[in-house]
Amino acid sequence: MSKIKLSFSFLLTLMLLAMFSIVASAAGSTGTQPSDTGGVKAGVQTTDEGRDNNYNTVNKSNANQTGSKVGTNDGTTFGDVIKSDDIVKGTDGSHGTQRTHGEYMNNTNSCASCHQTHTGASEGLLFKDGEYATCTACHDGTLGFYNVMGAGSNSAGTFGGTHDGNMSAHLANGSVKLSAAPGGNNKEIAGVGGEWTEEFTCANCHAPHGSYSDRLLHEDPNGMGNTLIEDGGKKLEGVPVIDKDDIANLTTKYTGTGANVTYSDATGTSHTENYIVFRFNIGDTVQPTNKNLVKDPVTKKWVDGPVNYYNEAGLQSGDVVLQLMKWVPTLDHDGKDTGEGKYVSVQDPFLHEYDFDSSHTKHYWTAFYDGSVFQNTDPTNTTTYNEDGNFDGKLIDIVHTDSLKNGEILGKGFLGVRDDSTKYTKVSELKAAVNSVTTGNIARGYVVKFAKTVDDASKNTITTDVSALWNSQNAKYISGNGVAISTWCASCHTDYLASSGQKTGTFDHAYRHTTNSDSYTCVRCHYAHGTDVTIMRDACGLTYNDILKGLNGGSNYFTSKPYNATTGADNSQREALVKDYLIDKNPDSALKRYTNMAVCWGCHTSSHSGGTRNTDSYQYNPTPGVDTDRNGITDY
Repeated sequence: MSKIKLSFSFLLTLMLLAMFSIVASAAGSTGTQPSDTGGVKAGVQTTDEGRDNNYNTVNKSNANQTGSKVGTNDGTTFGDVIKSDDIVKGTDGSHGTQRTHGEYMNNTNSCASCHQTHTGASEGLLFKDGEYATCTACHDGTLGFYNVMGAGSNSAGTFGGTHDGNMSAHLANGSVKLSAAPGGNNKEIAGVGGEWTEEFTCANCHAPHGSYSDRLLHEDPNGMGNTLIEDGGKKLEGVPVIDKDDIANLTTKYTGTGANVTYSDATGTSHTENYIVFRFNIGDTVQPTNKNLVKDPVTKKWVDGPVNYYNEAGLQSGDVVLQLMKWVPTLDHDGKDTGEGKYVSVQDPFLHEYDFDSSHTKHYWTAFYDGSVFQNTDPTNTTTYNEDGNFDGKLIDIVHTDSLKNGEILGKGFLGVRDDSTKYTKVSELKAAVNSVTTGNIARGYVVKFAKTVDDASKNTITTDVSALWNSQNAKYISGNGVAISTWCASCHTDYLASSGQKTGTFDHAYRHTTNSDSYTCVRCHYAHGTDVTIMRDACGLTYNDILKGLNGGSNYFTSKPYNATTGADNSQREALVKDYLIDKNPDSALKRYTNMAVCWGCHTSSHSGGTRNTDSYQYNPTPGVDTDRNGITDY
């Protein structure tokens, strides 16, 4: 695995682990990049010809010239590197740049930006030696793309920190395995869900071919989407398919076989949840609601919005639908189950993936069954015969996620059939199959949404309002989005998804800070990629740049050395003061947004603050930087 574009300080952080997704470490070397003579951000090299299959005219070539000029690094070679640039995109024949990662058009050339069909340098036919090297070939900022090595984004931070800035970063270069995740399966205990022995790379967090989530976050992190709920994942097995005639309405709980799923949480407490797959036809009197959420302007609560996801998917009156639903009990004032409740639609997308057996038969992660099973004794029965004896007696996939050409429609927690025989010649067979199934296995994808503020012309998210994940006063706040990102992180950092006040953990028991609420989502305290003194904040939320240049109240800091905005002015003394103030003194800066334990003080001036405010020294002062400033912040 190539480690190009990786600074010495980044490599030597290997054994210092921190939080948020897999592994994060502080730097431990004063070495510098020999190729960094031009002042390029630490970690970026200008050439790596010996480690990849960049196109050249002497001994490496391919029709698309994949990799051509990727090492130029001056921003002039976008059209050479991105193979979907200047190509027909509009319905009027106009040219544009098609997306590289997902939403592929029928004349796409996007694949060639990363892959070489016959001359790949690594597994997956990548043109560079490994996923990290392939991703950072473009995402180092030198081609104008999202720059993971740069000054840092509000949501992800930066991989481009320095030893002097006490950097820490996720080691997404294949140096460690998923099992190295703090709070994860560090001992690689067998028999638990997850892909813990895999190398950790960019592709463990991001899905390069498209995603249900913003920032291309992976729909199946650590394989947890296809791991049973009982083992810490999201997959459901043996869920009963219930017709509208089997239950009088959606307020009658189904108590038959397969509906209940029992699991133990991190405290060892047993929980039981009830799921069904409800089969109905669009237009039925008893029909689930599956809509978007909008905030009621009066009550400020989230309610069903105007977008009906069945209609949006193209389903019409009479079309049959399989909708995953979960029983939500009605609780009394003491939080006890009253015995009443209702089924609500689960909007997690069904994961489309499959495994091959030795006879090259596909076995889908999400599939529905009518009770028919495989056998390997009668080859003449082509419907049930499977030569792989390991599958003898296993259920046959009657309906699965690979029937789009037959009229199958996949949506938010449902599978439907568009009954249009003129467009889909085998739709009657699919419809009959859907009407015959009695149980299903459902692998469910993770979905993470940010409050996007700017998208570019190719629908790539440029900036996000990350505070909308936890700040309920933010107009873009949507209840549950903060928990969703914490749950996504916990696919690897399993034990860190917790409530405070009691010992919790799957792999190790300890008392932990709350992370399973919007208010305390993981990214309120941590960056995803990495951190550095230049992007950390103090408890008032001010960054290095704020304090250095006197922005947002930063002029009140170090008034004896004011910032001189004159071009060419020497601000080195103020720079040193600000850096010394914000540098994280811990051996590992732990991907934190705030320096030192200002990550705590920023909130605990108001939250659980009885033990900290009852002193003569506490005085709220809205002006940061002065001696009486002991107030921190709560709203960033």
